[in-house]
Amino acid sequence: MTKEFITVTEGMSGFFAVHMWFNTEDLDFGFWEPYDTSMGRYATRDEAQVEAMAWADETGKQYRDWE
Repeated sequence: MTKEFITVTEGMSGFFAVHMWFNTEDLDFGFWEPYDTSMGRYATRDEAQVEAMAWADETGKQYRDWE
């Protein structure tokens, strides 16, 4: 199983890229948790996806679309 990936999410500030990781350290079971977010905030998912895919490519992580 992939333990981390980059995706797009939406919050109060708009759409943005987020680095997700599978946390097995804090509880007896694992769960997906945001690790870091990008600086950009966008009005549309498509705009944020451009940054997310570039971030994934630059860091060698998988991009996963959770739309």
